[in-house]
Amino acid sequence: MPKITLFAFHLYRENSEKIAADAELLWQQLAPLAKIFAIPILTVIAPIIARHQENKSGKYSLKSGYFNSILPETVLSYHGKVDGHPLKCALYPVEFSDSYGLDLTIIDNSTDGDIGQLNRLNPGGCLLPGKIQSNLGQTLLLFIKPPSPLTTPEDAKTFADKCFQAITGLDNSQFICHSGLLLGSEIFAYDNGETDPQQHHHVIIWLDNHPDTSQQEKAGRYYNPLLYLLYCQSKILFHSWQSRRCYHEARKLYEPLDAKAKEFPTILKETRLQRLEKLKTWLSEISTAGFNYARYLRDMQDHQTSITTHRSNYLSSLANLQKYALPGDNLEFLAKFVQENCAYYQRQLETDLNYLQPGMDLFKTMVETIRGFVDIDAEELQIQSEKDERQQDRRLQNTISQLGSGLGAAGIAATASPYLIKQNALPPSDPKFKSDTLTPLGYSLLFSLVCGLVVWVITGVFICLGSRGDKSIDN
Repeated sequence: MPKITLFAFHLYRENSEKIAADAELLWQQLAPLAKIFAIPILTVIAPIIARHQENKSGKYSLKSGYFNSILPETVLSYHGKVDGHPLKCALYPVEFSDSYGLDLTIIDNSTDGDIGQLNRLNPGGCLLPGKIQSNLGQTLLLFIKPPSPLTTPEDAKTFADKCFQAITGLDNSQFICHSGLLLGSEIFAYDNGETDPQQHHHVIIWLDNHPDTSQQEKAGRYYNPLLYLLYCQSKILFHSWQSRRCYHEARKLYEPLDAKAKEFPTILKETRLQRLEKLKTWLSEISTAGFNYARYLRDMQDHQTSITTHRSNYLSSLANLQKYALPGDNLEFLAKFVQENCAYYQRQLETDLNYLQPGMDLFKTMVETIRGFVDIDAEELQIQSEKDERQQDRRLQNTISQLGSGLGAAGIAATASPYLIKQNALPPSDPKFKSDTLTPLGYSLLFSLVCGLVVWVITGVFICLGSRGDKSIDN
């Protein structure tokens, strides 16, 4: 009577206040399974849980143990079938502090260790990560009794490999396999080493190959610490994956900054106005990029804290699981995840943070430096603009003064000319009315023009001398 259990985990709360947009996705993914396993009730599980969560008062608080059951009925049991073969289905939705957990168990009562019939438990790979799409990842656990006792580790491994291929359709040679003993029987964990929840495959084949295993498994004392351990493992992988994503996004922001830092000395050689316009654009771009860069650093530090927390919880769950182990059990393969995988993720994250921190310092330095140049250039351009405006006003005033002096002198000369020029007009009776000399009117006009020009020139000279003195004072 083999059974397969899907342990899927989904982050539904982005922070203490905000619920994720896809919070109900894990329950919604049960609807396609309703048709595959002929269990119609699975199509309405999502709204049932949604209504229950809406009616729940207050924030999440752990009632007992490791997690809370979401529904009052705890475990929901149904009957279904695949290709006419009867199946039993058990559904157990749970809630962690910020995540949902799903235990979906499919039991085939019509076969007993027949590897050829195992595909009924996962037809078309419907329980694989690509179909379930839980954002924290999942684990598939197959519990199966071999047709005959397996007496050697090699036989157990061969049987487990065949079971793995039968329920997943994947090549086990592409997976890392760790083995141990749980409740007296061999257990094999297959992992493809991915941290992306949509790409990560984690499959456990647990053999019922010991007289006490079946009874101890039915007692279920191992269940809570194992479920919480798998949840902590998914959280560690998720935060490791997210931290690497933040690292690569931060690197994308840093690369243009590095290019600008190399171009900066060239910018300083441009004219003040050109430099000011370009640096103002840079200041806006770098300030925005620096803000996003700082956010990625902060998020990575949050992921680092989460990994540390869930590592501690993982070890605590492992210690509790070992309390229910039988003499001779070996759970070293579970401890290896913390000793090797988790330790590697923590070192990688620390290295990434150390690598990015100087970039944050460069962002700050660039912003401060550019802001300083922008302020200086803007102030100097303002001073120059005011100076040019004053000079333009002064030139206009000088022109008006010079023109006024010339016109005034010309007017005075025109008024005084009759007294200075002898009046000797030609007799009007002269038929030709012409003379080789200027008339008194002509002399008067010429005299006033000359006087005006002389005064205009003299005034211009004095104004020029005065302007030089003003410039020396301004400088």
